[in-house]
Amino acid sequence: MKKITLFLFLTFFCFNSHAQFPEGFEGFFPPPGWVTYGDPWEGTTIANTGNDAAYSEYGTTGVLVTPQFTPNATEGTMLSFYQRQSYSSNYGSIYNIYVSTTAQQPLTEFVLIEIQTESDLNFAYTIKEVDLSAYEGTPIYIAFVHDNDAGDNW
Repeated sequence: MKKITLFLFLTFFCFNSHAQFPEGFEGFFPPPGWVTYGDPWEGTTIANTGNDAAYSEYGTTGVLVTPQFTPNATEGTMLSFYQRQSYSSNYGSIYNIYVSTTAQQPLTEFVLIEIQTESDLNFAYTIKEVDLSAYEGTPIYIAFVHDNDAGDNW
């Protein structure tokens, strides 16, 4: 199985892209075609590589959605990104990944495919991979949902 690697640089969440959907969040945030809603995501200079990353600060629920793309066997069906958290205390943040085959919003159009808690993240950037092979050949959107109430950063 080949990988789709994204650079979604978040203080918690960082994509490292080279396959069919590269994004390093360098420069303007959000990049063209990306959508944010809820508690805002923003750009940061705390990046795994490069100068910038995507970042969701503790608060309420924040959603960051990719443009539409199609996972395929040639370029890869694994979503890969780098992520980290900021604080040693467990504040109860939940880090979810959703997929939609219909629209970038609202979140009710998405299906949950991955759940993480603060205990799943480190303080240094580490790679996270999510299998998208169930969506091979299907145009999709990916939503990164930081669900927390005064929790940790992502």
